Amino acid sequence: MDTIFTGFNLPSIPATVGLAAVATIGYLVGLRTRRRMLLAKQATDIPTTAKPRTEQRTAIVAKELESIAEQLRRRLAEHHRSVATFQNRIAEFCQSRPKEEWVELAREAEGILKPTIKLASELAQAYDGIRRQSTQLATQLGSKTDALTGAATRDALVEMLDVHLAMVRRYGRSLSAAIFDIDDFGQTNETRGRAFGDRTLRDVARLINDSIRETDLVARVGGEEFVVAMPGADLDEALISAERLRQIIAQRTGLSVSVGVAQAMLNETQAALLARADVALNGAKAAGRNQVYAQEGDDLVAFADRIQDDEPAGGSAAAANRSVASVRT
Repeated sequence: MDTIFTGFNLPSIPATVGLAAVATIGYLVGLRTRRRMLLAKQATDIPTTAKPRTEQRTAIVAKELESIAEQLRRRLAEHHRSVATFQNRIAEFCQSRPKEEWVELAREAEGILKPTIKLASELAQAYDGIRRQSTQLATQLGSKTDALTGAATRDALVEMLDVHLAMVRRYGRSLSAAIFDIDDFGQTNETRGRAFGDRTLRDVARLINDSIRETDLVARVGGEEFVVAMPGADLDEALISAERLRQIIAQRTGLSVSVGVAQAMLNETQAALLARADVALNGAKAAGRNQVYAQEGDDLVAFADRIQDDEPAGGSAAAANRSVASVRT
């Protein structure tokens, strides 16, 4: 077979296909090893209070990894069928055939090589995707959590926002962020003591974490400030979720919180998104605290003015709860 290929100067098909196969096997083995390492890390590094929510987020990312692997398996299977067909033709041509027919075979060889090269490129891109997903997974496994509350840290929040802002730019997906600030927390700390203040922060973080979607993330970014990142939520959905959380905190703890919400704009950075949410937060505090405001373009809008009900006065909370329930599903 090698002599025939040399005599007619045909491309070395088996070598190229072999490289693609080796790359694919390496990728699949590496993926399996990485998943084992991450599972081991999950068992040792995750704080007890954050583990249930973290496991849900981990499962979501793991599904994305499996989807990438499955797509590659299908593409590779299709390519192997093409190679097998071509190998059968070579076996037939090894018998006495006119040399003119080898020209046709050479063209067919070129057609086999092109998808092989493309497959190798896709494998490289898939590896980059796996690496990015692994970074995100490591973040969500608790490597960057606030020691007091179990919420994510600012660094973890920034990494998550950067990932989803890329989705906003590339696919037009929605992304919103809400900043929660406990009203008069400094005074509470002074009058009731730091131990009570620490317990309050843990309670608020737990309530938020237990009430948001599996794909959302709560991070502690200041003394009494928490940010909730909401991938896939537009401004109205984020406002409804923020109002619902404000009510839950008030009912369960007796505390009031002011909230500022903003939806990411095209080509916006995470710093700009958080800055606009902070402007909305200042608006909520200036308007009397214990309410939700949004920053939309150059305007500040209160929750009650933005979300219109068709129910009589006093029915807004029920309407908001029903809307949030639909958002969470």
